[in-house]
Amino acid sequence: SVIEADKATYDAAKVYTYGFSQNGMFASYISLCFTSKVAGSWSGGAGMVIKGKNPVPPGKQGQCADCKYWPVYPCHSSVKPQVMCTQVYTDDKTV
Repeated sequence: SVIEADKATYDAAKVYTYGFSQNGMFASYISLCFTSKVAGSWSGGAGMVIKGKNPVPPGKQGQCADCKYWPVYPCHSSVKPQVMCTQVYTDDKTV
């Protein structure tokens, strides 16, 4: 990765992902699935989908036969805990 290739410039302990809406879901995905590569994430207007529960995202993500969660399976790593910041607002029924 770029971060690993240029350790003189980048410190994985100080790299955070961020995004709003779909990009917020991607930021969370990167943070949870690549915990050794980033320190954490900020996501706004985004959340986790649990199949069979409302609200269903506009693109119907997470509703496939093999899906249970979307965009990621929620997990915890005691080896390298992540900083996760989330911003939501009350008038968005899909968050």
